[in-house]
Amino acid sequence: MKYCRTCGHELVDSAYVCPHCGTRTQDSVEPRPTNTMAIVGIVLAFLMPILGMIFGIIGFNKSKLMNGEGRELSIAAIVISAVEMGLVVVGVAIYASIVIAAFGTILGTMPA
Repeated sequence: MKYCRTCGHELVDSAYVCPHCGTRTQDSVEPRPTNTMAIVGIVLAFLMPILGMIFGIIGFNKSKLMNGEGRELSIAAIVISAVEMGLVVVGVAIYASIVIAAFGTILGTMPA
C-alpha cells in the first residue's frame, strides 16, 4: 500500500489520484501497450486473408500476455480472414464449374 503525499490517506497501489484530496499520486500515466500483431492482422485480413489469420492468431496469443490488449481486434481478424477464405473457396468452385461446363460444351463432350 502507498500513502498520499498531501493528506496521508492510504491508497491502492494502482491509484493515480487520491480519492480524499484529489492529488495526483504519480507524475505521469504510462501509456497502454499496443498489440501491433492484432493491428497488422486486421489490416491483412482484408488484403491477404491467410496472413491476416496468422497475425490474428499471433495477436490473440500476445493479448494474453498484455492483459487482453488487442484481443477483440485479433478475434475480428481471425473471423474476417476465415470468412474471406471461405468466399474464395466458393468463388473458385463456381469459376471451375463454369470453366468445365464451357470447355465441355466447346468440345462437345457434354450435352447442351
